Amino acid sequence: MSHPFAFLRARRRTWPLLLPLVTALLFTASLASARLASNRLAPERLVEFKAAAATLAAHKLAGAALTPLPGETHRYMLNLEAAEGFMTNEGIEFLTTIVSCALPRGETLFMMLGPDPLEFFGDIGLAPSWINHPLDKAGRGWVTACLLVRTNDSNVTNSLSLRGPHKALDTDAAELLSHPLEEGAFYGNYFESDGELFACRGEDPFISLRLCTDQIPGDPTHTMCGFVYAGDCGDFALTTPACEKSPSDSKGYYQKCHDGPIVPHRKSKKFQEVITSFLDG
Repeated sequence: MSHPFAFLRARRRTWPLLLPLVTALLFTASLASARLASNRLAPERLVEFKAAAATLAAHKLAGAALTPLPGETHRYMLNLEAAEGFMTNEGIEFLTTIVSCALPRGETLFMMLGPDPLEFFGDIGLAPSWINHPLDKAGRGWVTACLLVRTNDSNVTNSLSLRGPHKALDTDAAELLSHPLEEGAFYGNYFESDGELFACRGEDPFISLRLCTDQIPGDPTHTMCGFVYAGDCGDFALTTPACEKSPSDSKGYYQKCHDGPIVPHRKSKKFQEVITSFLDG
């Protein structure tokens, strides 16, 4: 089914300030399932809006409930107090990504600036309770992983298959076949001031125009997108893996990933909310 990527499905009607942004966001692609998503989030945006994201996470996303339009399940006013730090062109773009990661399809947030409306659409549904409650610990992990997967330093859009142990990331046979290239896994906590962002390298690294699991030349501790490099996700390269469960013994994704290679007697951080990205071949 062909439809606009929910990644950036903000609709503009008469808001002149957002005209360049909305023009850039009107692209389409064929998606096999709800887990397939585009990625074009610039790494510098993660730095720029980190404080705003922490404020947003401490509040519920929604204000007053509105009558849903046809095709919607629920419609709410956006909590403008919580989202105040995103009221720029770049911030609106980033906020659309956050909302599409967190809320499921059918959930819509709506805002007005003067006479001009703007809508933010749910898509994947990794943290649905955020609509009426502050973002909980698990939700912070899942939305973080979704943001990292969809970050791209090349300013291009790829079709990605997002896989992980969350019901919103269920995959079907067609998706598994159409997206066979294992890029890597992403995890961390973006919503804490001292929270680190991690990526481990998958079995098919060096995918064209995808740099977020590739190490910086001269700095093997970080990736090209500024994430902490945790090493190889699995033991496919005969190295010590960063994750305890690999696609071969889980369901096509990595689980229980650490902040570095798993070494006996080394104290490490472990993350349960991990998303593994696969690209089309």
